[in-house]
Amino acid sequence: ATQKDIEQILEYADQNLSLEQLVFEEEDLEPFELREKAIILRTPFKSRKDETKAAETNSVLDFASLWRRYGYFLPRANATKSRLRLLPDYPIESVVKGLTARSLSSLSLQDCGFDDNKLIQVVDPLVCHERLLSLRLAYNSIGGEGARNLALALPKLHQLKILSLFSNHLGDVGVGHICFGLEGVPFLECLELGSNQIGDEGTNSISRLLSVNFSLKTLSLLDNRITSEGAKILSAPIKNNKTLQNLKLARNRIDFLGVGHLVTALQNHPAISRLSLAANLIGDDAVQRLIPLFKKTQSLEIVDLSINQITSKGAGFLSEGLHNNTSILDIRCLNNNIGAEGVISLAQCILSNQTTRKIMLRRNFAGVEGSKAFAQVLQQCPFINSLDLSDNSVGNEGAKALARGVKKSRSLRLLNLRTNSIQEEAANELIAAVEANTSLVKVDLYSNRVSPQFKSDAKQLGIEKQITVVI
Repeated sequence: ATQKDIEQILEYADQNLSLEQLVFEEEDLEPFELREKAIILRTPFKSRKDETKAAETNSVLDFASLWRRYGYFLPRANATKSRLRLLPDYPIESVVKGLTARSLSSLSLQDCGFDDNKLIQVVDPLVCHERLLSLRLAYNSIGGEGARNLALALPKLHQLKILSLFSNHLGDVGVGHICFGLEGVPFLECLELGSNQIGDEGTNSISRLLSVNFSLKTLSLLDNRITSEGAKILSAPIKNNKTLQNLKLARNRIDFLGVGHLVTALQNHPAISRLSLAANLIGDDAVQRLIPLFKKTQSLEIVDLSINQITSKGAGFLSEGLHNNTSILDIRCLNNNIGAEGVISLAQCILSNQTTRKIMLRRNFAGVEGSKAFAQVLQQCPFINSLDLSDNSVGNEGAKALARGVKKSRSLRLLNLRTNSIQEEAANELIAAVEANTSLVKVDLYSNRVSPQFKSDAKQLGIEKQITVVI
């Protein structure tokens, strides 16, 4: 895409009244520095008549959508610098007017620049919506005072099922207020408190909420300051809470001690299906403590241990725990240091249990030998549908082995081999295997050593087979 192409896309997007999000792949943004600065494009929409009339026909109110329709279109790169987001400055009067217009079942005030003062102004009209099921206040600047006022309103929203406060400034004090207010919300199923500077003190409030809530299915506490002490505080109520299915603790400060407490809470849990411990302080000793969980669980399906300090020894422990496990379908161990030996160990484990569907091992130094091991997995495992070996020094020999696996696989749908120093001869064998394969829907070979002509031919193959080829 050229700069002119991007501008044309944005021009069309400016005219599209149903568009909710515009996303560019990272590589598309690089040439134009869109990852470093906002696109300067602020075009006022043409005037709309009866703007509130259309909005009043729906019980779902998303102020981002309304502001796009009747205000300004302002795409801007967010913190990840690879997605365009709309970050307008919402007039609080419009928000209050929208809240008083009708009865709502879903309200989104995400990314509205709300601080404590603005939130206080919408609390009174908010409590009128007794049938509200979903309230999303993520990506704002709500602190302790705003949380205190919101907590007073929460018991009146007794049918609320989803509350998202991700990426605010709650801290331990604010989360205490929120949890106290939620004790009067009996049907809450999803609570998102990630990225709020919550420490171990704040987990006491969450623990009390878990002790009285018997409907919560998803608890997101990612990107906070919770240590193993906080994990210990949470473990007892989690053990007694029989409805929790999805526990997100990524990007905290939990080490092997905290993992031990979580294992005690979860190993006989009847409902837990997703556990994320990515980007904590988990090394090989912590993985060893996970073995009883993997051996005993009957419900856990997805495990994420990415971005930790796991080596080949830890991969051996992981394989031991998974050896006879039949429930875990999705293993995510990206950005560790398990090496070829650890990758081979995991491949042998997957060959043994024959139930794994998805394996993500990006940036783990798998090398040629690790790639060959997963070539065998592709050939012999009838259920594997997604394999990520990107940035693993696969090289030509590893790529050729994987090509043989891809050719024989009847279940593989997604294959990621980007950034692997694969040259054209080996890449040709991969493309031939892709052509022979009947199950693939996406192949990623981006950032390898191939010619422009090869890229063109590969994209043409994707068009002919109606699959996505990233190259």
